[in-house]
Amino acid sequence: METHDNSERSLSVLVLGESNTGKTCFTDMASRCLFTTATKFAYYDPTSSEKRERAIVVDGIRYSLLLADFSTTMPAVEDGDVGWYRKLLKTAYETCQGVVLLFSLTDRSSFDKITKQDYLSIILARKRITEPSLRVPHQLRYPAGQQRFGCILVGNKLDLAKDGREVAKEVAQAWADSQGIDYFELDTNKQEPIEEAIRALIRSIQRAQRWDAQDLEEELEKMKQQAAIGSAEKATHPLSTRAGQ
Repeated sequence: METHDNSERSLSVLVLGESNTGKTCFTDMASRCLFTTATKFAYYDPTSSEKRERAIVVDGIRYSLLLADFSTTMPAVEDGDVGWYRKLLKTAYETCQGVVLLFSLTDRSSFDKITKQDYLSIILARKRITEPSLRVPHQLRYPAGQQRFGCILVGNKLDLAKDGREVAKEVAQAWADSQGIDYFELDTNKQEPIEEAIRALIRSIQRAQRWDAQDLEEELEKMKQQAAIGSAEKATHPLSTRAGQ
């Protein structure tokens, strides 16, 4: 029988991909079980980061998911200044707990960009030093090089891929396997596969947080051992500190 943790844990999730890959449809279905119709797209702003929230229980733990879809397509600005949007993306990359890497199965360029460029941008933007806390009041470097994050790869528009597929399932699966993440092919008209993908993402976030915590515990233990050795050496040679006096 599954036991439940009554406390709710908040998770920030990015749905990331190029324009016209179905990010908003996916996010609506993942958060509210709603299908985004063409009417809504008449007012769609690809630079918007509208957030949706939902509650979900996974492995007996209740989560509050805050989902935001971001376009990796840079906005067209007359003066060419897109620095504000790059900064917005960088902040989102740095602070989120999980990422949905989404591409269209009917657009090879959307797959190439999300896997070759945007995924690397997320990794490079991640925090390298921990925030001070009650348990660890001083800052530590993440032993993995940067803070880990949960991630899944999603090939969207499966309903259109029968005649217009440009990304073979084997190609996408091979890339996902090489990064140790789960891969899903979805039709955003169907709710159940989207729920499966969201649950996989939450479990990926769980692993990322657990591995970071284990690494930091080991790092703290090493620091304690080094401090103990230093104290023992001083106790063994108490006069060494007075040399030359």
